[in-house]
Amino acid sequence: MNENDTETVNTDYTAALRARIAELENELASIRPVDEFSRLYPDADRSDLPAEVSEMEAQGVPIAAAYALYLRREQYKSEQAARKNSEHASSSPGGADAEGDVPPLTVEEIKKLPQSAVRRYYSQILRVLSGTR
Repeated sequence: MNENDTETVNTDYTAALRARIAELENELASIRPVDEFSRLYPDADRSDLPAEVSEMEAQGVPIAAAYALYLRREQYKSEQAARKNSEHASSSPGGADAEGDVPPLTVEEIKKLPQSAVRRYYSQILRVLSGTR
């Protein structure tokens, strides 16, 4: 084997090693986001993720970031719904309190109640009007 043959073998071997390194780097790049997701969300099952998360991942967003964004959006929706429910409860006459009881009604509030609310709070209305609360 002469010097040119050795150089050719080394060049071929080096090229093959570089190609294999590139393959492994690509493989590792695809594994890292999944590992990060599993580490950050150990209780989440990748097969049960919402379509929204999968769509973002398909667009190149790392799965952990896509899932975090999804969770934040869901939290925001819940907060908005709770805020609206709170606003509605505080603006409706005789809305239920935390224990499920109806807060005390005044005679003025009773006069403004719609018929459906009168039926719902009938026993309390009788107590208010009789003065026993």
